[in-house]
Amino acid sequence: MRLVTSLLLGGLLLAGPARAQTYIEFFEIAGNPSLHGLDYHNGFLWAAVRSSSEPRLLQIDPADGSVVSTVSIAGSFTPLGVTWDGAAFWVSESFTSTPELFRVSTDGAILSQIPAPSQLSNGLAWRADTLWVANAYPDKQASLVGVNPADGSVLEVIPFPSTQPGGIAFLGDGTLWTDNVGDDSGSDIEVLWKLDRAGNVLDTLDVPTGAGRPRGLAYDGSRYLYAVMDEPGGFDDVIYKIDLSTEGTPVYTDDVDVLDFGVVDNDLPVGMGFTITNTEDAPLEIGAGMITGDPGFTGEFDPFTLEPSESAGIEVFFLAPSYGLFDATLSFTTNDVANATVEIPLRALGVFSLQRLGFVADAHDFGEVRIEDPYGGGRSQALWPLQLINEGRGVLTVSDISVGGDAFFVFDAGTVPLSLATADTAAVRIAFAPPAAGRYTALLTVTSDDPDEPTRSVTLSGEGIDPDVEGGDALWTFAVPDNPVTSFQEKKV
Repeated sequence: MRLVTSLLLGGLLLAGPARAQTYIEFFEIAGNPSLHGLDYHNGFLWAAVRSSSEPRLLQIDPADGSVVSTVSIAGSFTPLGVTWDGAAFWVSESFTSTPELFRVSTDGAILSQIPAPSQLSNGLAWRADTLWVANAYPDKQASLVGVNPADGSVLEVIPFPSTQPGGIAFLGDGTLWTDNVGDDSGSDIEVLWKLDRAGNVLDTLDVPTGAGRPRGLAYDGSRYLYAVMDEPGGFDDVIYKIDLSTEGTPVYTDDVDVLDFGVVDNDLPVGMGFTITNTEDAPLEIGAGMITGDPGFTGEFDPFTLEPSESAGIEVFFLAPSYGLFDATLSFTTNDVANATVEIPLRALGVFSLQRLGFVADAHDFGEVRIEDPYGGGRSQALWPLQLINEGRGVLTVSDISVGGDAFFVFDAGTVPLSLATADTAAVRIAFAPPAAGRYTALLTVTSDDPDEPTRSVTLSGEGIDPDVEGGDALWTFAVPDNPVTSFQEKKV
C-alpha cells in the first residue's frame, strides 16, 4: 500500500451503514491484467482476463495474489465470467449478437458450447448441476438465470435488484452474493447484495470508497468472499478479500496531513499531536508506532485498540539536535483494509537558541588560475560565493570579513556590515588573483555578534599557473545552458 497516511481524509474510507462483513485486504495482480470473472476451487482463485488478443484464465494464490499458472483459451472470444463444474471450466464471452457459454478444459481447449440466455453474460457460478449466469443486457432482462449445461435451457430465474449484475457467489445455505457492473451513472454500482433464491435482499455491503465497478465474485466455501474491483483511486483491477464471519467494519480516520513543528530551538522540546478515530462499528486495531528518518523526533507507542466511535490522541515531540531541516515519518498499521499502513510525515527546522554564524562550506579550493589576464587587463581572478547563515534565534550582525595575503580579497567588500534573520543566508564573493605561479593558502575571518564564536575562519587555497600555450590551445571552456524562455534546446551564446 502506498503512502496511505492521513492522506487520510482523502484516503479510502469504507462508506455506508454497519455491516456483518469486513474488508480485510486487497491485492494487485502482477502485470495489471484486466480481470472480470472470478471463481474459487481447490484452494485457489481463478480469474478470467478480459482480452480478445490473449483470452486466458489465471490461477491465483489467495494468500498473496501471486499468479500460480495460466490457462490460455484456444477460442477467439473475450472472456468475462468463469466457473468450475468439477471437471472443466465454463467461460462466458463479451457482448455479441449471438453470445455463447463455453466449456473449457484445463489445457484451454473448448470442449463444448451452449447459447447464453442474454446478449451479455457476466459472472458465472456452478451449483447442484446448474450453470448460473448473470444476465447483464438488456437491462430489462437483468437477472440471475440457472441454465441446463447440456443445452442452455432456462431452469430458474432470480430477480436482480439493479441494472446489470456482475458476479455470482453461492453460499452453502443456498443464498448468494451478487453485485452491479452497470454504467457509472447507476445508483447502485458501489453495492454488493446478499439475496435469497426469490431475489429478496438479505444484506448489502458498500464497496470501499475509492474503489469501484465490482465484477467477479467468489466464495471459498467457509468464510471469505472475494471481489474483483477497480483499484482504490485508479483503474487497475485488484481483488478484495471480505471476511463474512466478522461483525462490522473498522474505519481509520485522523485529522492531520503532516506534523510540521516549524522552527524549534535546540534547548526546548516541542510537542504536536493529532487524533485517531474509529468511525465505524468494529474494533480498530492500531499497531505499534515507529519513527524513522532524521534524529530529534520522539513519540513511538505500543499497539492499542479503539472501540467503535472511540478516539485517541497521539503526541510527537521534537528537540533539535543541531541546525538544519529535519524530516521523519511516524508509521503504524491498522486493520482497516483501506488504511493498512498509515504514514504521518514529520518535519521541523532546528535552530540554536541565540544567533549563530554558520557557513555552507568552511573551506574552498579555487583550483588553478592563470597569473595574467590574457587580454592585458592585469591579474586573472576566480570568484567564489561565501555562504553565510544565521543558524540561531534573533538577528545576526556580521561586522567584518577580512582575508590575509596578497592573493585573496573580498570582492563584495561593500556588503559588510550585514544583518541576517533566523535561517537567512547571504552570499559574499571572495576572489583569488594569484600574483605569481605557485600554491597559495590563507584564512578568511568573519566577525559577528555570535555569542559563542565572535570570529570564525574559512580556509582558502588555490594555485597560480603560467601555462606555456601555443596557438589553438583552449584557455577555458563554458557549457552554454538551455534558453530559459523556450522549450527548445536553443544553446546560443
